[in-house]
Parts: sequence; C-alpha cells; structure tokens
Amino acid sequence: MANEENLIPFKKGQSGNRKGRPPKLISHINKELEADGYTPAKVDEITTAYLTLINLPLSRITDIANKVNDEYPMLYKLVAKEIIGKRGADMLERLLDRGIGKAPQKIDYTTKGESLNLLKEYTDDELRVLKEIAAKHKTD
Repeated sequence: MANEENLIPFKKGQSGNRKGRPPKLISHINKELEADGYTPAKVDEITTAYLTLINLPLSRITDIANKVNDEYPMLYKLVAKEIIGKRGADMLERLLDRGIGKAPQKIDYTTKGESLNLLKEYTDDELRVLKEIAAKHKTD
C-alpha cells in the first residue's frame, strides 16, 4: 500500500497520464454502433412506430413496456411505458401530433368574427380593371 514516503510528486505542469482520458465523442460512439450493425432511425420509421403503437391493444403495449430483454428498441419501450403510465392520454396526444400532425386551428384576430370582404371597398370600375388584369395573367 502506498504511503506519503514513497510517493513521487509530479513536477509542476506535468501529469502522470500524458495522453489523458480518450474522448468519447458522439461521432466515435456512432461509429462503434454502426460497426455493431445499428443504424440511425429514419423519420418515416419513427412515424410508423408511433402510429403502430397507437394501434396496439393494451395487453401488447404492456408486454412491450415490461419486457426485460432487448427485443424492442428503446423508443418502443419508453413510449409504451408512458402510454400505460399516469400520463397515457398525454402520450397518445403527442403520438398523434407527431404521427399525423396537429389538427388545424383557426384563429380570427382581425375581423372579430365578421366575414372578410375586401372587394366591397372597390368601385365597380376598379373591380372591372382588376378582373381584366387577372384574365390577362391567366392566359399568359
């Protein structure tokens, strides 16, 4: 066992590990995983996974969430756990938003509910000129 008598201090500015700890950059990890046969998931694959999970019966989702082995990718396991958890409805809403997109929302912040009719501000002559211009550009 080492004691203070047989320790040799490093000189100032010198380290005992000259090369230092090798960096674990994301690019290195990605290369290791690719060498092991793992590839990045594509956007359409993730969308398909979300929509597939939505379509599964609860028993199958519970099975995926509780499997101990590595049969399913982590995406399936985490999402399945959230679905059967306390915030299951929130997770389903997020899956639908990501899988098929959010529902369109109408916002009326200028007309206060009245119909918007910009053409009523023009005279008959101005409307005729606009119609001629539109017809001319339509044939070009």
